[in-house]
Amino acid sequence: MVTYGKITGLSESRFVGRDREFEEIKGYLDESMKGKGRLLFVIGEAGIGKSRLLDEFAAHAEAQGVIYLRGRCLYQENAEPYLPFMDALDEYISGRKIARKGDLDPESQVSEDFLSMGIVGFSDTSDQETEIAGQPVAGSADYVPMGLLPFDVVDEAAAMKIKKIDIYQERTRLFEALSQLVIDISKDQPLVLVIDDLQWADDGSLQLLHYLARNIQNAKVMIAGAYRPEELDTSGGETHPLSKTLMRMRPEKLFYEIHLERFDEDSSAQMINSMLNIRMAPEPFTKRLYEESEGNPFFIEEVVKSLVTEGLIDLNDYTWNTSLDMSKIHIPGTIRDVIGRRIGKLNDSTRGILRYASIIGNQFTFETLFELSESQEEELIDSIDELISANIIHEDTQSKEERYRFDHTQIREVVYNSMSRSRRRLLHKKIGYILEELNRQRLDDVVYNLAYHFYLGKDINKTLAYAVAAGEKATKTFAPEDAVSYYKMALEALDQLEKNKENKSRIVTLLKRLGELSFNVSEWASALEYYRRSIALCQDIDNPWGTAESYRKIGYVLNRMGDWDAATESFGKALAISEKMDDMFSMADAQRGLGYIHWRLGEYDQAIEHYNKCIKFSMEIKDVHTIALAFIEMGNVYIETGEIKRAIEYYNKSLRGLEPIGDYSEMARAYNNLGDS
Repeated sequence: MVTYGKITGLSESRFVGRDREFEEIKGYLDESMKGKGRLLFVIGEAGIGKSRLLDEFAAHAEAQGVIYLRGRCLYQENAEPYLPFMDALDEYISGRKIARKGDLDPESQVSEDFLSMGIVGFSDTSDQETEIAGQPVAGSADYVPMGLLPFDVVDEAAAMKIKKIDIYQERTRLFEALSQLVIDISKDQPLVLVIDDLQWADDGSLQLLHYLARNIQNAKVMIAGAYRPEELDTSGGETHPLSKTLMRMRPEKLFYEIHLERFDEDSSAQMINSMLNIRMAPEPFTKRLYEESEGNPFFIEEVVKSLVTEGLIDLNDYTWNTSLDMSKIHIPGTIRDVIGRRIGKLNDSTRGILRYASIIGNQFTFETLFELSESQEEELIDSIDELISANIIHEDTQSKEERYRFDHTQIREVVYNSMSRSRRRLLHKKIGYILEELNRQRLDDVVYNLAYHFYLGKDINKTLAYAVAAGEKATKTFAPEDAVSYYKMALEALDQLEKNKENKSRIVTLLKRLGELSFNVSEWASALEYYRRSIALCQDIDNPWGTAESYRKIGYVLNRMGDWDAATESFGKALAISEKMDDMFSMADAQRGLGYIHWRLGEYDQAIEHYNKCIKFSMEIKDVHTIALAFIEMGNVYIETGEIKRAIEYYNKSLRGLEPIGDYSEMARAYNNLGDS
């Protein structure tokens, strides 16, 4: 029987009240073991027993010879994109028994390489360095996502030298590699992959989850995700990311659901009896606890621990159940109250350490806590021991570092929210500087945490530096939705700085970056808003190049929306500005956009005219890439007019331009069109 630390005699509750749900989840496992992959969501409010159900399921699955891997999403901590999957799969890769790399097919080996380095995204082989917050770190500025430029590139000549890749194509390649790894693992042994706390998952992880759900249906794979439905209710009219994912997957019938309800009175009594290691606790006591807790298992557990800790239940007295004075027992009204009461029994020093830990996050290292608390080492160890004994935190014995984790996320939430906003702000700022100093040689590894802590610490300059760096990293690791959140963070910081010309120019750069990313995730309204704000600022600071670019980008958004008249007007405004500057790059881009509109409208002669102008301007500045794109689109026009040979000629011309610069996405488009021809 497991005991609760120094709460002598108190046992872990038997697994009660979930027989039906447990049989149901076992049924899904049986189906997946037969090659009918399943995605299951375990849904229930905080403290309802989702993790306990999955713990019991883990024991059952492993007894069946199944590989069981588990990852966790982190509360309010801007963690690495794809972190829950990285954690779960890295557990397998680091401990797997496959002796040779050759045991996996090439695609699976690629995914192992991604994981062994963290998901590093794209890079080249250069030894260039970039900077994060003024600190040099290894990087590869030569490669950027299609349509996005590094923040320090301000002219077309420099932009043309950038090697571009299609971030969405690369993300699909990553997802395919990871999907293949999951399927490959399951070929020898069935695989169960569990992700806890999906309500806090990053957008990239949710995209990956959707991709995996589509691809495991004929594999011996079961994925189980747990989440709190109450966390999906968001304010401000925005839809929660997990809700969006569920809405996309539901029509495809990609998942099953188990909803956990609160315990009835009988199950509550069984739980209490098993914790107290007694055949039958006094009925007035169990009935009252059931009524006060309304059958929430975590509430029941916390109340029993609290009563034992306070000595109101003395487990060393074998007659406690007959002498129990119900008038002395006060049961707190909420889970927050009962956790607060238990924390209140700690000494002042330990409570202070607990507050510091809650600022760092749901998990924390001794080193970071030591620096933040400024305690003596032995005093800190004493406090940690007391917290472990009180079952408030536990040590992560699998970690190479001295790492700890809160026993339950709700404990951390209560501690964190018990502090004033001013105190939290001060401590977040402090932890930001500590993390920065401790990781001086590897800032890129903690850039998300730094952005998060400096943002909550309201250090504007640090927030700006690290939020931009985090946005860049998220983009390079194929997580554009996460990148948007960091760039918004940076924009919020910039808006608080002096509105001089330099800062307005930086705002324009961020607005264009947000516009491009919003465009690429099909958030048309957001993209238009960002570009229109960019135009207003560019006009304010007399930046005609930026104005023209934003008008062109609006034109491309409107093209996707099918609003041809508005798109034509926008490209026309961009072209007028570019002609005044004699900007060949911008003129070529606007002409290409107009060519597309006329093609879609069936005005083929006008389309060819605009494409020819695009090619003419591009040739003057030797922009091979734009010329090749125009050739593909001219080929499309000739397909529509029935001139197949001319279409083939232009597709081949485009390939001759694309192959030397290695634009595989557009090469694929050209080859696809050739095949159709």
